[in-house]
Amino acid sequence: MAYEKLMQDINQFLRSAAQSARDAFTSFWSHAYLSQMGWQSEINFFNSQIRPLINSNYYRDIGRFGNFINRFWLIDLPFVIIFALDFLARTFYISRRNPDLNWLEAILRRWYDLFLLLPF
Repeated sequence: MAYEKLMQDINQFLRSAAQSARDAFTSFWSHAYLSQMGWQSEINFFNSQIRPLINSNYYRDIGRFGNFINRFWLIDLPFVIIFALDFLARTFYISRRNPDLNWLEAILRRWYDLFLLLPF
C-alpha cells in the first residue's frame, strides 16, 4: 500500500506517466531533472513527502532498550530442523549399517554436515 502511495506521489510531483516507481525514481534522481528543477527544492520534497513513506514501508520492532528486535532466526529455523532431521537419519543409517560404530563415531563420519545446523 505504501508502495502505491509512493509511486502516486512521485508521479504527481513529476507530472509524468511513469509506469513504475522505479521509472519515477530514475527520472527524479537523474542529473538532468535535478539541475533543471533545482536540487534543493527536490531534496526538501523528498525528505518531507517520500522519506516518511519509505520509512513506514520498512518496519522493524524495537525492544525495551531501543534496539531493533532480530527475528531473522525464524527464517532459518525450518531449514535447521530439516538439516537436523536429515543429519540424525543419516547418522542412524550409518550406525545401523556398521554395528561396530557408536553414535559419536557415526556422527564424526558426517562431521561436515554439522555446519548446516548453524543458523546463519
